Amino acid sequence: MDSIPAPNGAATAEMPGSAGLRRTCYFCRTHGIRCSGHSICDACRAHDVECAYEAYGGGSQPGKPPYNPPRTEILSGYASPGSSLASTAATPSEASGAQRHLCEELEHVAHRLFVQSHISPAAELHRSGYSHGAATREPVHGGLKLPYRDVFNGLAQSIVELFLIRFNSLGCSPREQTTLVGLGRLFLQPQALPSFGIFAPPIPPQSFTDQKVQQLIEVWFATHPLSFVVSKTLLLQSYRNGTHDYELLALVLAEASFIVGDLDVASIEAFVEAARARVLERPSLSLSTTQAIVILGWHDFCLNRPRQGYCYLEFARMVAAQCLAELRQASPGDYHMNGINIRAVETELYQRIYWITSSVALWVSLHQSSPDFDALAPLDTASLPPPDLSSSIVYSLDETSGNVASLVAQKTGVRELWSLAHLTSTIGPIFKLCLQQQQQQQQQRRHGSLTSSTNSSPVGQQQQQQQPYWTAPTPPPPSRPPMTTTTGLALALGPLLRSLLADARARLPAQLDHSNPSQTFTCSAYQLIAIHTAFPAG
Repeated sequence: MDSIPAPNGAATAEMPGSAGLRRTCYFCRTHGIRCSGHSICDACRAHDVECAYEAYGGGSQPGKPPYNPPRTEILSGYASPGSSLASTAATPSEASGAQRHLCEELEHVAHRLFVQSHISPAAELHRSGYSHGAATREPVHGGLKLPYRDVFNGLAQSIVELFLIRFNSLGCSPREQTTLVGLGRLFLQPQALPSFGIFAPPIPPQSFTDQKVQQLIEVWFATHPLSFVVSKTLLLQSYRNGTHDYELLALVLAEASFIVGDLDVASIEAFVEAARARVLERPSLSLSTTQAIVILGWHDFCLNRPRQGYCYLEFARMVAAQCLAELRQASPGDYHMNGINIRAVETELYQRIYWITSSVALWVSLHQSSPDFDALAPLDTASLPPPDLSSSIVYSLDETSGNVASLVAQKTGVRELWSLAHLTSTIGPIFKLCLQQQQQQQQQRRHGSLTSSTNSSPVGQQQQQQQPYWTAPTPPPPSRPPMTTTTGLALALGPLLRSLLADARARLPAQLDHSNPSQTFTCSAYQLIAIHTAFPAG
């Protein structure tokens, strides 16, 4: 823990919502010290340790503090969207009642995404030139850096750009060749189904002192764009207490070691593959397992395995949605650390996982002519993330614990996630509505051409001639200009799209912080979408 004292108010504040909690913290109970009962008691502050309060269990002997309480849900059922994801499909494991490992669930996800659904690029992307010059082989990174940050920084802009290319007639020129453009082309290329077989190579021997581990954790939180899906305080505390997730920590240390130059590309891949094999062997889920899945998925997605990475991220999205639904029905939680409810911290972490993975799902769907509608699930599953760290429970835990060394990077990540979540929650429903309207118009045109063909056929003419002569002729309908796709979308969806955009704009702060690029970009994107949706593509 960084030796930065928490604000004085935090030291003297009584425990909020302390009903059912012990009046003595874990540290004071184990050391026989009289506890002051504050959110950070006097003894914990003097010894520079976390102050943890547990629910009263009736016993007198303290147990091991559940700093990283495991969840015990079996994986069965997570690979298929549940009722919260607007689907009633059941997995084979649900139907048979069998238990299976994470690798089998990922294979089921891959089958749904790439076998049950036909992957074909959207025609609008081809006409715009977006898909021209697709790579014939995987682009090779020279090993100078991991492209995690490049992909994350460009995701919001790419989502807006792809939507405008798909559904407007004003024209939208593709951007210069970026890592994301190359990943999109690579994703659409015909390729073998991702495989998730288990081969557990040994983790390469490395010597890390406790000080080195904590320094590498700081490096990872300061550099990895998705570090916001992990709580630094919970990770550090679980490491100090020996309750940490070994594979999650191995992924963090490997990437941080590469960043500081201690590992080369081959070594980091050896670490990742060893950790991956052990994660895939797990038969149950926990928050740390879901976090490891996200990190593995982002690693694959950014390093030219976008389909495999997408399987991990899509699975994590469904897990997060399921866990958020369960947490809404659960009790507020009976474990506090430094005055912060850990259940609330876990909820916010799942919300962050849900929004980053939903953003990737939308980005992938915008490339496809017929995307998987399960991936465009209702986006009211998770609350929108806070606009800054001041209203973040995860950051409150870090602040009261003194873990603020990577504050600047965390602040940037939270702001960018806020923008991604807002854009995804708005563009996703609009994209789905436009797809559904286009499908209805195509069905109507096919039905109309079939009816016209029937009436012009000899059978149809014979039926008309056999009508009784006394039947009054039916007057022809008034002539109307044919309704094009452009006219149909504008008439059918115009008011609804304007309403959705107005609601989205109302969710933004009343006074934009122009020093915050995420807020200004999101507002500008909404204005641009409002203009372009008035001229839908024909």
